[in-house]
Amino acid sequence: MGRRTDLVLGVATAVVVGVAVAVNVRGNGTPPVAYLFAAGFGALMRARRRAPVPVLLASGAGLLGYYALGLPPIGLALPVGAALYSAAEIGHLRWAVGTAATLVMVSSLARTIGGEDPGFLYGYELPTAVAVMAAAILLGEVVRSRRLWRAEVAGRAARDAERQVQHERLALARDLHDVLAHTISVVTLHADVAAEAIEDGNPEAARTAVKRVRDASGSAARELRAPWAPCGPTRWAVWTGSAT
Repeated sequence: MGRRTDLVLGVATAVVVGVAVAVNVRGNGTPPVAYLFAAGFGALMRARRRAPVPVLLASGAGLLGYYALGLPPIGLALPVGAALYSAAEIGHLRWAVGTAATLVMVSSLARTIGGEDPGFLYGYELPTAVAVMAAAILLGEVVRSRRLWRAEVAGRAARDAERQVQHERLALARDLHDVLAHTISVVTLHADVAAEAIEDGNPEAARTAVKRVRDASGSAARELRAPWAPCGPTRWAVWTGSAT
């Protein structure tokens, strides 16, 4: 899914920049190298997850180099918008904001010195570019925040489930202790009775005591195996960690 998203983002970036190159608002010839820049901006998106900051810096440097060669205008936001989004999405908000601000300042200074119409530059083009850049950064930050929120919710649910399992284990331990303690008390009592009966030469009383020991043991075993019992199979699965 991630690679497909990167591919779609890269193709979209290359196509959008390529269209801006083809439009060429200056009306003069369009050098083929301009389309190579468009392809390069798109290709950088393949590495946006592994190296978001280098991709962002490479996109910004590529944009400055593009304009340094006097190639057709393509704006500021189109070539670097996806890179700004990617950097913010992965958590490099300061790099995204800093790169965007640097590009705006350098572009404004260079174009002002070059004699471009200030009214068009500062009244229309730069505000539009700033708005698109800000939107790309904000979208990336929102996506990142939402992902972190989902991870926190999932982690909290996992912790709650673990606490519930621990609570069940403690309750099971208490119930198991009660059952076994009662059974052992009964077994010990009747074992003593059987021993005394044997010493007194009373086999009938000894057999009765032994029978009660056997009954108590069988009763405890049945109680532990019963599904509804405090220590039945379901709760035993919780105790052993084999519950699904």
